[in-house]
Amino acid sequence: MLLTKSHLLVMLLLSVLLSACGGGTTDFATLKDQFAYQEQSSFKANELQSQAIHQLTAIQDKELVKSIFKQLYPNESGEYLTWANEQTSLYLYSWQGINGDKRHFTLLHDATDYDTGMDNMSVFYVIADPEGKMLSKKIIADYTTGGDGETVTDAEIKDGTITINFTDLSYNPEDFRNPKNVHTCTIANDSLSCSDIAEIYGLVCLWPNLSVRATPEDEGKYLNAMRLGESALSLGEIKTDENSSKKRQYVDVVLSDGTKGWVREDLVAVNAVAAGVAAKTSIYRRPDPLTVTGDAFQALDLVAIYEKDGDYVKVKGIPRGQSWYKEGWANNEHLWQGANVAVASLYQDAMAEKDPAKQGEKLQNIVDNKEFEEAFLYDVLKKETGIGGSGGGSNAGFSSFMDQFLEVYMAYETEMMSEMGEGKALSDEEVYNWLAEEENNGYDGVGQLKNLGNGTYTGLLVEYSPGSSSNQRLYLFDQQGEMVDYLDIMQIESANAP
Repeated sequence: MLLTKSHLLVMLLLSVLLSACGGGTTDFATLKDQFAYQEQSSFKANELQSQAIHQLTAIQDKELVKSIFKQLYPNESGEYLTWANEQTSLYLYSWQGINGDKRHFTLLHDATDYDTGMDNMSVFYVIADPEGKMLSKKIIADYTTGGDGETVTDAEIKDGTITINFTDLSYNPEDFRNPKNVHTCTIANDSLSCSDIAEIYGLVCLWPNLSVRATPEDEGKYLNAMRLGESALSLGEIKTDENSSKKRQYVDVVLSDGTKGWVREDLVAVNAVAAGVAAKTSIYRRPDPLTVTGDAFQALDLVAIYEKDGDYVKVKGIPRGQSWYKEGWANNEHLWQGANVAVASLYQDAMAEKDPAKQGEKLQNIVDNKEFEEAFLYDVLKKETGIGGSGGGSNAGFSSFMDQFLEVYMAYETEMMSEMGEGKALSDEEVYNWLAEEENNGYDGVGQLKNLGNGTYTGLLVEYSPGSSSNQRLYLFDQQGEMVDYLDIMQIESANAP
């Protein structure tokens, strides 16, 4: 679950309220009051109020929990209800508000299998009357996950009917693109009617300043524009502009600001993720080195990744110097996600400038942007353009040690996750042996590898996020702990992240 700053204040308030709660509550009537949402007591005219609560202590009132479980699972045996009450957790997941005199809220039932680490999570939408009697319920999310799970809602009220979109944001470790599930429910006369669950995909823009139109047609009203490499969401609905001579196809899109519209299907990639290219990358017809073509992507090109097969990924993009897309397979070694996409996109935008002065100004702006310094393509851009310096190697002793260190790293291809204690000095042999071990993973921290003399030391900083990124940097620092120099060893934000 995700925890934001706003939720911390709620947690503090909850800890006080829950400690004061006594037993004996047997209905839903006081649930809202226990969680101090008096200020959100009614629906707005055109918007459903919702305040999600994540990663909080489960509802502590055992009598209340018992009563809720009986109403949520009316057909289950007493044995199941006893197990649920004692071994699982029940959360007030969100307080939606009050419509008329009816209370609307969602509950999260979390049953964790501690042997496997898998969570069986069910999110119920509940409508109750003022006396606490449940009028109706609906499971709006039901999934098993080994990662993080979250369900969010957006809704509106029109002509007395509440329409809610439920989006499942669960992390799916089996698909690096993480497609999401969404379904729409309408609430009228205190009953819920929901559509079939639809899959919502990531959409990647592969054209500069792509027009987003209100309708799926060339002459549709212009709403906004997407930048090259920009990501959005889509249900994958495709429609043809029958009124145009070219009969172009359009696909639905939802931008990050909520704008909904249509974009040309041939200029985007649906169910894909964006990546920047760090070095020349050959294009293959199939995920097999024997099927290499004569085409290749160059450093700072931008591509969309569709699927993965071992070390290869299916890609689409416009190689440097060409005017239209190439699709095929590529080795994933030089494809980087995250902030690297922005670096590649801005580089493409700068190189499209015909005025050399404007081009240089845009390139300099990328180098001056501190937010990009951690991106692998940041140094690639500096090398390609000659603008700015590159980190690492300014100290002779550091350069010498760096060469030895990288030679060991290349020999063992380890993840190099540090479990060394801060300040622990290691000999070259110890560094060599440590790198050879494959079990050093999942740790953060700085380990002192060697005293280089003259008051300087080397240290390895590792930031490891399972399933998403692995960032490793070798530092040179002084006795006060100030950074003198550094070298990026490995930054993985790509589809084959550990």
